[in-house]
Amino acid sequence: MKNLIILISTLLSLCCFSQDKYPKGIYMTYDEILNKKPSANYNVELEVRTQGEIKMNGGNDYQLNALDNSTSRSELKKVVVAYSDGENIYINSKVLKLQTWYSKVLSDKKYFVFSAALPENIKEYGIEISSLPKMFGGLGGAFQAMKLALLRFPYIMEKSTQKITLVSDKNLKDFIGNDSVLLEKYEKELEKNNMEVILNYLVEWDKKP
Repeated sequence: MKNLIILISTLLSLCCFSQDKYPKGIYMTYDEILNKKPSANYNVELEVRTQGEIKMNGGNDYQLNALDNSTSRSELKKVVVAYSDGENIYINSKVLKLQTWYSKVLSDKKYFVFSAALPENIKEYGIEISSLPKMFGGLGGAFQAMKLALLRFPYIMEKSTQKITLVSDKNLKDFIGNDSVLLEKYEKELEKNNMEVILNYLVEWDKKP
C-alpha cells in the first residue's frame, strides 16, 4: 500500500509539472498570448515545412493547415497571431513582418526569443543585405534567392512593447552584457557571429532568473 501511495503521488506530481505552458489552441491577439488564453479552437494541424518548399515559396519553418472547410488558409496565414500545440507556442511571423508562416518560440521568460526569416523590410532594421556576411559567419558572399530563403536569424521581442530586435554579434552584448559569467563564456567562442551560437546564448540568457 505504501508503494502504491508513493507511485500515485509521483504520477500526480509529474502531471502537474507537465501542464501546458500555453494551452492548446489558436491565439488571435497578442494579449491572448500574454494571458495564455486562446480564443479559438480551429481544427488544424501543424506542419514542418521542407527545405524545398521554403526555397520555392519563402517563409518560415512551420505552417498551419486547416483540417476542414470552416477555416480559411488566408486566416491561418495572415490573421492568427499564434498557435500552441500544448507543448510549444508558434508565433505568426507574417504578423511581425518577418515573412509568412510560423516560428517556434524558444524562450519566453523576459523576452520572446525565436529565429525567423529575413525581415520583409530589412532597411527598417538598419541593415543592408550586402552587410549580412559581415554580421554573421559562414554565409559566404553574394546570396541567391533560394539560399536567402533558408537563412534563419536570431530575434528577441520585448514583451511589453512588442519591439523586435534582430540580434548579431554587434548587439548581443547589449543584452547579455550584464551577465559576466555568460559574457565570459561567449567571449571564448570561436564563432561569435554564428547565428546558431548567438541564438543559443540568447535562450540561455533569457531563461536565467
